[in-house]
Amino acid sequence: MFVMVDSLPARDVSLSDLGQLSLRGNVALAARCARRLRPCLDRLPPDYADRPALLQTADQAIALAEAFAAAKVVDVVRAAAISFDARQVAEAVEKVGQYAGYGVWHAAKAAAEAVRVGDRANDTDAMEIVACTYGTIRVTLMGGTGSRLAEGMLASVRATLRADYDALCALNLGPLHEPGKAVDVSENGPLGPLWPEGIPVGY
Repeated sequence: MFVMVDSLPARDVSLSDLGQLSLRGNVALAARCARRLRPCLDRLPPDYADRPALLQTADQAIALAEAFAAAKVVDVVRAAAISFDARQVAEAVEKVGQYAGYGVWHAAKAAAEAVRVGDRANDTDAMEIVACTYGTIRVTLMGGTGSRLAEGMLASVRATLRADYDALCALNLGPLHEPGKAVDVSENGPLGPLWPEGIPVGY
């Protein structure tokens, strides 16, 4: 008896997998993850201190990653500032048990680092960007909760991220150490809807 390949569950996107993507490919995947996590931050209490400003910073962080992926001009100083602010948000909301902010920050940091290195990343810089993308993936696989998701939900999220990765590979964006070709990470772009099967119940 043998098992059809199509019946096997999707596997996690690994660090090794990310090394097959360009810098924009990595940031594109991180941006998609951060966009999936963004609704989690809306669960902050209505009276949470500086809530509007924190959410605005999160939106700017995601926009930064999306802009870099799309090869839009991004100022290096502003990118670094947004990444710094996103980290402050992540550390602040962690105090109320919300970890989605870290996923957003990792995406912003990946973009800021990629902007900083310019046309060619050395091994250290490239691995830092890969690590940031991987961090965003891990937060997404936990739904911003800091805990393991139920198996059914986890399998759904894993399959969604794997679909993004496979689609990015198919676009042939370029090698890891280069920015690579632009990619539209919106739902109207080649990667399609964030949740093709709908948002997993309870995510």
